[in-house]
Amino acid sequence: MFSLEGFRRVDEDGVEFQSHVDGGRRKLTPETAIDIQAKLGSDIAMAFDHVIPAARTRPRREMLSIERCGGSRAASSGTMR
Repeated sequence: MFSLEGFRRVDEDGVEFQSHVDGGRRKLTPETAIDIQAKLGSDIAMAFDHVIPAARTRPRREMLSIERCGGSRAASSGTMR
């Protein structure tokens, strides 16, 4: 999402961004990021990461995101292990 600066809004729930394809608004949460990767059958899943310039706020938000990704993975249909 870092490359979408100017087209995104990041908050505690995830990121909302404008699609470069059709201009529509999309919402991506840590849980939906993991669910999408599971549905794609990924062998390696990446936690929802948030790269921001203000390092003082990054660790807290990133850790919350990683916790939510883990919970979503556990709730998935078992596609990812």
